[in-house]
Amino acid sequence: MGHPLFDLASVAANAGLTDTQEQALLESYRGMIDSRELEEIRTFKLASSLREALWAVIQSVISELSFDYLGYASRNFEAYRQWRDQLPA
Repeated sequence: MGHPLFDLASVAANAGLTDTQEQALLESYRGMIDSRELEEIRTFKLASSLREALWAVIQSVISELSFDYLGYASRNFEAYRQWRDQLPA
């Protein structure tokens, strides 16, 4: 239902893929590497990490599971900031 590259970006973000691995993922999915799509994936990684962080913050309040949601949120907020700072201005 969403953008076709958002799921690839989520995989790249959650797996901690390198730039080379992201390129290989895109090439495997699309059959080629389009620099515009590669930049879209890198931008969507921001959204994916922010979504995961916010979800974890909410879960830390409402979930009854014994899980370090705030630690998970913190790691995703840090990933968000790191990838944000790597994007071209």
